[in-house]
Amino acid sequence: MIKKLILVPLAIVLICISCSQKIIRNPKNGEKSDFGITSPSKSAFFVENENIKAEEELVKKHTEKANQIYGLFGSATDLMLVGRTNAKTFKFTKGKKTWFLDVNQMNKRTAMILFDGSEKPIVEYDVENYLPLIKRHLSDNLERAQQVNKTIKNQEKIARSAVDSIWSIVYKPDQKYAEKLLMNLKRNLSPAVFGLSAINCDGIIETQVFTDLAEKKLSYSSSVTYKNGQIISSDYDRNGEKSGQKYHFNALGLVDSIVYHLNHKKDYETQFKYLPDRVVTRFINSQSRDEYLLNDKFQISKKVSIDERNNPTSEQHFFYDDLGRLIREEYFSSGEASSTNFYEYKNKVETRFSKMKVVPANESYISENTNTLVDGKETFINTMNGKVQSKTVSYINKNCEGKALIYDGNNAITGVTIQHKK
Repeated sequence: MIKKLILVPLAIVLICISCSQKIIRNPKNGEKSDFGITSPSKSAFFVENENIKAEEELVKKHTEKANQIYGLFGSATDLMLVGRTNAKTFKFTKGKKTWFLDVNQMNKRTAMILFDGSEKPIVEYDVENYLPLIKRHLSDNLERAQQVNKTIKNQEKIARSAVDSIWSIVYKPDQKYAEKLLMNLKRNLSPAVFGLSAINCDGIIETQVFTDLAEKKLSYSSSVTYKNGQIISSDYDRNGEKSGQKYHFNALGLVDSIVYHLNHKKDYETQFKYLPDRVVTRFINSQSRDEYLLNDKFQISKKVSIDERNNPTSEQHFFYDDLGRLIREEYFSSGEASSTNFYEYKNKVETRFSKMKVVPANESYISENTNTLVDGKETFINTMNGKVQSKTVSYINKNCEGKALIYDGNNAITGVTIQHKK
């Protein structure tokens, strides 16, 4: 069983040699760790104790050797994890025996922690011993990994990437497909990449955001062009830095691509691919992608984010009521539940939620966002464990014009938003 882990940007695997009792010990009753691994899983983790000063060259050699070993293994699996990590405490378990390891107790800056699933983890400080230990304790895993890497390279000769394979699928959505998808995207809290506003703005809306009530200290300004609630283009100016994006559409009115720019130069681009059961977006500057799975009602039921190595990194699951309104979102990271959003509505007519509650998987806090509309004044309040964190009072009308005041938890003004139609 593998528990939570934070990676820096590789995967994971560890062993420990020449460790003091302070570094490796029996865990205390109820003591938690940043990461846990249980036999038959194996690992080789490359860690740093930032409390120890070391020459830059040593850290560089440690990083280079870690990257080299990671490259030999390739992508991680449930039974084999290799890579650098910023986790500081670990639990390694074989049967009824568990070892607790604390990186901050290391007497040197860098180390490799190796666990072969059969013995006590090894902590090795000498960079030159990293690879020999890997070959001695994980030779079978290394051989299999190299065979897999060879297979992957052969597959890449046939299809350069999974993304290109998806884009090679010949499928053209029809008008019915587009109408159903757009109807649901407009009705629900659709992902931001689709560019649909919560209110049905139209035309060019110019916005200024100030950090003071006197409206003298400008934070940023924007000019956004809408067409029936759909963003066509947007431009932002923050302290002289200009950025924005332009949406391009196909003949059915579906987003075909988004081109982002920074200081009048193209920065990157997102492209869209529409398939019978999903919408896929890819980022041209990399091979990562997001897949939005559709249910039989053309509602987005799941979003899966996939990295450049074709590994899923996070998921969102969406649930709707009988009226098609979003009532729950479940978030997952690295295969583990991270948080859940719950949405409530005042009645069966309202399409905008009156309350959103955010509950993390460990229930360490509960955040709530409430939304009330009285006589044209809309009030948004954010609370954390019952305490007000911020409040926004909006007088912005259905034409997307007006003013909004932003308050902190002590009811002090922290911002003023002015919107008008050009």
